[in-house]
Amino acid sequence: MKASLTIIVLIINLLIGSAQAQSQRPGTQKDGTEAARDLLVIEAMLPGIYNNANQSYFDQRLKHEVKHGFFETTVERLDNISNGKSEFMVTLSKGSGDSKKQSQHIWSFEEHPAGLSLLMSTQEVKENGKRTKASKCQLEWYREAGQFSADIYGDCSNAKIQNAAISEKQLWIGFAEDADGTIKMHKAREFECYADIPGVGGGRDEPYIHYEGFKIHDLGGNFWFNSEDGRRLGVSLFTVDWPMNNDVGIFTRDSLVVYVKEDFGDEIKELSYAFTEADAKRIGINLKWMLVSCYMESNAETTPFM
Repeated sequence: MKASLTIIVLIINLLIGSAQAQSQRPGTQKDGTEAARDLLVIEAMLPGIYNNANQSYFDQRLKHEVKHGFFETTVERLDNISNGKSEFMVTLSKGSGDSKKQSQHIWSFEEHPAGLSLLMSTQEVKENGKRTKASKCQLEWYREAGQFSADIYGDCSNAKIQNAAISEKQLWIGFAEDADGTIKMHKAREFECYADIPGVGGGRDEPYIHYEGFKIHDLGGNFWFNSEDGRRLGVSLFTVDWPMNNDVGIFTRDSLVVYVKEDFGDEIKELSYAFTEADAKRIGINLKWMLVSCYMESNAETTPFM
């Protein structure tokens, strides 16, 4: 019995020794640069839809000398990565309706040779899909507290973008050719909505008509539909980022607002609205004659919880 135990102990020691030897082999770990890690963050953070609806609205309300028009930017990461660069398709839109002007650009990010910051080059994309030559003017992006900021890199007097900043919720761009100065855009969140007419609630056993599948964003996105009784009804979402207090000495909190409106042909009337916390992922309003619910994740997809 003792001999058997001795053999077992020897086998265990050999296995432990082998495992230790393997764990103590020379490693191949190599630290990367700060810029390489920052690029991963920008790749995840930058894509999305942005607009300056808040800036445009509050310029009017606060009677600013410079009143910014509507500006929207869509950023999509491209799959192709060439020469170590990470590329994004950027669609810039200024104005709305017939006065809307749109252009497309490629933003290419790469590490600064020193590895402490990122350099961004730009190319315009023509209507035929071809790219222009990359601008010699680059932006240098560097990390700050909670955001990345960019300034012109080197001696470059004809840069179209003078400066920029990106955070989880905003994208600011300072265009050299725009007398309005920096365009301050917020990042939109995507929602899906439905409407029930009438707005059944309180356990009432009452038939209603369900209208669904409406996809909008929370920076002025809206949808319209025709009800069974011939009404043209609309719903919009807007996340308000207050730049000032709306009562003296009392802090005004940001809000997510849902609006219900109706198109009468010669005019559009706002019928009602409701609001909640700005970072809420769902919002609803029940006017009894109609219920509206908007959400980032439906009840059918959410993970049940206590």
